[in-house]
Amino acid sequence: MNSMDLYNVFYYAALHESFTRASEVLFVTQSSVSQSIRQLETALGMPLFYRKGRTVSLTAAGETLFDFVSQAIKSIEKGEKELLRLQGLDRGHLQIGASDTLSRYILMTPLQAFHRKYPNIRLSIQNRPSPVSKSRVREGALDLALVNHTGALEDKDLVYLRLASEENVWISSGDYAETHGLIGRSLSLSELAEHPLVTLEKNSTTRRLLDDFLARHQIHLEPEFEFGSVDLIVDMIASGVGIGFVPKMAMQSAPESLVILATGEPVPSTDLCLIHSRHLPLTSAAEAFLGVMQGAF
Repeated sequence: MNSMDLYNVFYYAALHESFTRASEVLFVTQSSVSQSIRQLETALGMPLFYRKGRTVSLTAAGETLFDFVSQAIKSIEKGEKELLRLQGLDRGHLQIGASDTLSRYILMTPLQAFHRKYPNIRLSIQNRPSPVSKSRVREGALDLALVNHTGALEDKDLVYLRLASEENVWISSGDYAETHGLIGRSLSLSELAEHPLVTLEKNSTTRRLLDDFLARHQIHLEPEFEFGSVDLIVDMIASGVGIGFVPKMAMQSAPESLVILATGEPVPSTDLCLIHSRHLPLTSAAEAFLGVMQGAF
């Protein structure tokens, strides 16, 4: 970190009297905050905080420094607000598309960070499957969309900003897997075809990916259940009805009774992308949100 970053960490740690709270505000780990404070204390040659378990308080030197740093931070914030006013980010409306799954597991934290930084920008989130979000961006009905994507990132109408690769997995309940001998070994696709399957609806990118993957291996799986929500698939699989195919991110909040099944054929991944129209200029709010999203990965 440069010295300005260190003083920024010091400011929020002192303001909240907590390294933990400072880490939450700054979206960094608590250990990173502690390390930054130690680095600043070493550079200045004196302690800035008294450590008291989970809480901290300023030393006399820390109080003196805080007075100057807080004035500097407030001056910077005042300058930023003036620039935002000039750039049109003190008001506006940003429309973003994303599926329920991407909204829940990926979009929430960047949205919160964006709202804290630009509180006067009104946000509208349209929860639609990725193919629908792509169409809405093409039509100009959405400024941006967070989508799952497979294939080339070149498109005559859309600009794709690839953020990450998202793994997909086969899952079942632990009891179902144990009863049917699915644990502790690598399963073939033909073996999976013998079990009831729960998937997303056909209008989703994940389902299209699965259908193409199975077709390449000449496997036909007819789902017993199709849902529009990954969370509903997880709930159904937890009840022990069979196996499911879901983005791995959905396992973050899944019941502990669920297990990921190992397969001989590697499951293809999807690209997580932020998209916008190639033919329409980005608003200041959209450009700012692009920056927030890139910073999150």
